[in-house]
Formats: sequence, C-alpha cells, structure tokens
Amino acid sequence: MVWRKEVTASPSLAFSPDQELLAVVDKASIDLHDAKTGEVVKHVPTAEGVGAIAFSSDGRLAWALHDKIQLLDYRDEGAKVESAPADSVVAFAVVAGGKRIIAVTMGSLMAQAFDWQEDESWAPTPLPLEKCMKPQSVSPSAQILSATWRAQACTSGTSKGAEFSPRGYAAAEPTFDIAWSAAGHAFAEILKSRDIIVGRRDRFATQSGSRIKGTNTGGEGEDQTRLISMSEAGTRVALIDRGRVVRAYSLADHKPFLSRIEGSVAVAPDGSWMAVARPPVSDKQTWAVDVIPIDLAFKPDFHSRVRTRIPMEKPSTQITQIYAAQSSVVAVLQTEEVR
Repeated sequence: MVWRKEVTASPSLAFSPDQELLAVVDKASIDLHDAKTGEVVKHVPTAEGVGAIAFSSDGRLAWALHDKIQLLDYRDEGAKVESAPADSVVAFAVVAGGKRIIAVTMGSLMAQAFDWQEDESWAPTPLPLEKCMKPQSVSPSAQILSATWRAQACTSGTSKGAEFSPRGYAAAEPTFDIAWSAAGHAFAEILKSRDIIVGRRDRFATQSGSRIKGTNTGGEGEDQTRLISMSEAGTRVALIDRGRVVRAYSLADHKPFLSRIEGSVAVAPDGSWMAVARPPVSDKQTWAVDVIPIDLAFKPDFHSRVRTRIPMEKPSTQITQIYAAQSSVVAVLQTEEVR
C-alpha cells in the first residue's frame, strides 16, 4: 500500500487521465490529491450531496448530484460548469470527445446514454441489457414454472448501436462487480471472495491481471464502481474500504517480483538487471522494453527514477520474446500481422 486517508463524505474517487491526481469527494468539494503522496493539491468547490465522480479523457472533472451530472475544466479558473440532466446516477463515464455520457441509474439498475444535441441539450437513450439475461433453464409443471439464469459478465462498446455480449470464459471465478478506468484501458474485477483482479482491457476475457487479496470494500448492496479507481495501465489502484479509508496501491511493474508480468521477461547472466517487454496501453503507444536494476527494484519510487525504457518505432511492431546478454537485450519482433 502506498498511502491512506480517511473519507468524511460520499465514498467516491477517481484517477485523473495522467494518473498524477486522485479525486476524492469531501463534504462541499472534490479534493484532488497527489496520487503518489496523498497530499491535497486543489479543492474544487461543489454543492453538497455529490455521488459518483469521474474524469473525461481530456482531463475535465465530472460529478453526479441527485438530478444531474456536472462537468468542469478545473484547470481553467474562468471555466463554467456544464450540466446534463440525469436522475439518481450511481456511476457514469464521459466518452472521448465529451459529447456522450454513459450513466447507470438506481432502481432497476438501468444504463442510459446521454448525447449532446445541436440545441445544446442532452438526449437520453436507454441501453438494452437483455442479451446478458438469457435464461439458462426453464422448467414447467402442472402448478408452477421456474427459470434460472447463469451469472456472467458481459461487455459492450460505448458508441451508438453497440450491443452487449457475454465474456464466455468458462473458468471465470464468481464476480461481484466490475469497474473500468476512465478511458476503458484497464479494469478492476471484484470477486465474490473479495479479492480484486486489476488488469489491462485485453486481459478481461480471461480474467487475468494483478490480484489484491482479501479487500474490504463496501457491502453486498452497495455499488462498488464508485469505491475503486485504477490507472489506464492497470498498475495503480485506489479504493475506499468499509472503514471509509482511501487505500492506494501500486501493482504490476511497480512491484515486478510480486505481481503478474504481462510480457516476456529476461534476466542478465550475472543477475544484476532484468528486462520486461511491455505491451502498449492504447493504440497510440508502442511496445517497449523496460530494463530494471534488480538491486534497486524494491526501493521507493524506483519506477520513475531508475529504469531504462527502449520503445519500438512503430505501433504495429510487437515484441514476441526477449533475451538478455551481459550488457544488451535481444528482442524478437513481429512487424506484420500474422494471417
């Protein structure tokens, strides 16, 4: 664990797109904390009663009140608050471009898309969840009829016309709730066992990633998505436990010997350093080789101070395997799509 802080208001938090800040709801403000130290660097005034919060991909801060979602570019002192009418929102996300908001509302747990219109209003559209709720069995008798549904996770894109489809992973552990990073590149899956799996989006289908064991998040009837937030690379996660305390963790390449490593790994012959192939977080990034001095791997903040990163030149270049010599790294590359 990196740091902790007690929560005095609504238990909601969110990482900023650059992962430098962690927003936490206070009584009449949203406090922006330095993600590494926990120090408050800015207070964003709000009305009381803020529920879920989120960042847009362009860095604006958004929050839900009982009858609306509000957005503000907190970096601009002259910026005005924008509002989208939305009742009883428990979780939401701002789609890239800021013209669409996906919101989940209380009651029947309904999902809706709010789209920005030319007349400067927001139009709601219900998002169907029926494809995730097909009966597993139906059994008739002369006096009673029963039906069962198989518990499963389903996903859908956020663009217009996208439909839900089941994960289809037969070995998946029972899931209680799932949270996604603001841009959708990483997920945190809260299991029935209360372990949390944190990973990149391309690992969601096989339910794999770094695991935090024995967490103590909210109760069975409480929405979990507002209690947990993670970085886009799935390497940092913050959560609010039942004691209303914020806990921030570093995972994956921040702790290379204690977490699942996604790419190929090689260790120098003399054991002085290790190299790890890192897949890109988004389509705009490239594969890279990280070189980590092993004697410094456990020192505080080694990730930002002691590593050498060797990026690939093109996004289409993939690293399939790496090897370590005494003073060099050899990478096997795939430069064209295999058909």
